[in-house]
Amino acid sequence: MKLLSICVPTLNRSKTIEQLLASLFRQVTPEISELLELCINDDSVDDSTEEVVKKYIARGEVDIVYHRNHGNTGLERAFLESVELSGGKFAWIMSDDDLFIDGGIKIVLEHLQTDEYDFMVIESNNFDERHGWENTAIYSIKDAVYDNATEYARVMDELVIPMTQVCVCIYRRTFWDTFNNKEEDITYKYFPHMKRIYDALPHSKRKTIAVSAPIINTRAYGQNYTKDVLIIWYHDLYRIVESNPAYAPVLENVRHTISQKAPFRDIKQLRRLIASKLYFGILPEGVYRVNYAVYKTIRKNLTSKERVTMFAVVATPSVVLKIGRKFKNIIAAIREKRAEAKREKSLKKSLSENTVIAGNLLLAKLRNTGSSAKKTDGNYFSTDEKLKVAMITPWNTKCGIAEYSGMLCEDLAGAVDFEIFPARDNELVRADEEFVQPRLWCNMFDGSLADLLNALKNSECKILHFQNQYGFFDLKTLTKMITELHNKKIIITMHRTAKMPLCDIADGLNLCAAVIVHSALDRKRLTESGVDDKLIKEIPLGQPEFPQEDAQKLRQSMGLKNKLIMGSYGFLMPHKGVLECIRAVAVIRQKVPDVLYIISCAVYPNAPSKDYFFECLNEIKIRNLEENIIVLPDFLPNEESSKLLQASDILLMPYKNTDESASGAIRFCVAAKKPIIATAQPIFDEFEGCCIKIPECTPENIAAAVEQLAKDKKLCNRLAENINIRIAETSREATAKKYYEVYYASL
Repeated sequence: MKLLSICVPTLNRSKTIEQLLASLFRQVTPEISELLELCINDDSVDDSTEEVVKKYIARGEVDIVYHRNHGNTGLERAFLESVELSGGKFAWIMSDDDLFIDGGIKIVLEHLQTDEYDFMVIESNNFDERHGWENTAIYSIKDAVYDNATEYARVMDELVIPMTQVCVCIYRRTFWDTFNNKEEDITYKYFPHMKRIYDALPHSKRKTIAVSAPIINTRAYGQNYTKDVLIIWYHDLYRIVESNPAYAPVLENVRHTISQKAPFRDIKQLRRLIASKLYFGILPEGVYRVNYAVYKTIRKNLTSKERVTMFAVVATPSVVLKIGRKFKNIIAAIREKRAEAKREKSLKKSLSENTVIAGNLLLAKLRNTGSSAKKTDGNYFSTDEKLKVAMITPWNTKCGIAEYSGMLCEDLAGAVDFEIFPARDNELVRADEEFVQPRLWCNMFDGSLADLLNALKNSECKILHFQNQYGFFDLKTLTKMITELHNKKIIITMHRTAKMPLCDIADGLNLCAAVIVHSALDRKRLTESGVDDKLIKEIPLGQPEFPQEDAQKLRQSMGLKNKLIMGSYGFLMPHKGVLECIRAVAVIRQKVPDVLYIISCAVYPNAPSKDYFFECLNEIKIRNLEENIIVLPDFLPNEESSKLLQASDILLMPYKNTDESASGAIRFCVAAKKPIIATAQPIFDEFEGCCIKIPECTPENIAAAVEQLAKDKKLCNRLAENINIRIAETSREATAKKYYEVYYASL
């Protein structure tokens, strides 16, 4: 294994990449050659980059991995996939139009050879070859070493601005791959590498080093400023900083730093924008181009006082920051509106795909079939005097916790009168019931909780049950609400505890009557954050049960004659491994030509899910799997989903890394009583013995597990026995009784 892989994504820049390679090869000695490899990810079209690279490959001085994409895959994807080409212990993404400073490679390698560091940040010089000037160091980085285990927040606080430049960052590959969520990282425009860094730093056991010596030259006029420059700085960069609660203690400092360094730090530049309505200068010989429609929307949404301040000759960084925060929300809405329109257009086009049309025909046949099985009753027990409970939760929406809340209310209908205080949502599944109150709150990033607080104070319910998932409530605000509602008995279900600043809510949770979690790991995290263990109640998600259908009759009613049918269920999200399942079908088809994979996965109403849907459809088309895969992207009634799962031979749940504490989707698969393939992720630990585990989500692992289940009937029978035992032990009835006991004990 080489010590360092230099990874260069490139697009139609044969001239500058030749200069880059020349600056590298000038420094190569036999000793450096043994430690170094070069990985080039080429998106070029009608360009001579390939010839340039082949010339350097022929020299044989450095191992070169060259990959040609024959098309523009996009800046962010090119960044991340250039690292995927590498085999070195460390990876360094280098811009295709910058240069290595003589002697710089040796300095980097000497630091890496100590094996003390997971992450390195280097200094860069600015240069402009057209005017013959070379600037001093861009960032004025000071030599420093940080212990990541205790100083990860300090790394971000002090190095946030240099880290925005991808080519000053060098990573240990195991550090880089700590949270490998490529499809999510790509959404962080211009900064996909920073998302990886921020998520990995708190988990690193090694150190970060900052090097003051300039190692590279950055081309001043090569920066690609776009009409989205406002969005990139005032929204995207903040979004990354805010996405990881571990950095909450330094968040304000980092925001202040960004506000000073971001493009609008000089208010005079804003005045130039007004004067020209289109341009204002930033760099020598360079300009920003700003979409004037965006500017007008921003101006319209500012108060008159803010408009005066915004265009003043002098403004303090704190004022710029305050207005910048408002920019963030306004611009985010503009960008999302544009992106949503584009996605909806693509979605309508994609719904005409053969795989989706086949799914609609399948559903039509399914809905024409009756059910011979006896339906289960969700109302499990009743009491003479009902308790009154107000539940604060998403409700009647395409959301797993909304489904969970609905089942809990159904299961306790004979013993509890619920009053639901739901979140706002534009896509309701059905009309709200009479006991549902007005929708008064949004997520933590959008809106105030004041209206909700007043409504809860006025509610006759003495018990308040909050369903809390990351993003629902700002934890500090929730703590204040708990304090103000001291005359109520408050119960909070923490559906997720990973990567949450639990210290922000520990005091509030200790004022509650009970804190409900789904796993021992959640309990451990809470107690370590200062929550009283006596308050914590560990209650797993209730196991649903559905009428058991005759699988053969179901297949006949739907016209399915395939020898092997596989299925997946849940919301369609990138971490759930559906794309890898599609690729596994291509492998399985070689031995079972008429294999069928039914993807019963609803597209969630957000950008990552919709984009992933398009990617899955494209993968099906590329691999010519239209005859082997049916896609059902709609949110289906539970009864229909259950029949589809029961018609399958094997169910696939190969999740990738996730911070979720529990999975509702796998419980639906368990209810179908079919063999399940899952990954060895903590979220599936409670289902040990009910499924076979594969080490990681790869097409090869999935295909091998399918073949194993298809051949080993004894294994399938053993899994079925364990599933029946689990259903009995964790039934919705048993779970409902545990919740009732918590409610009753709180009074």
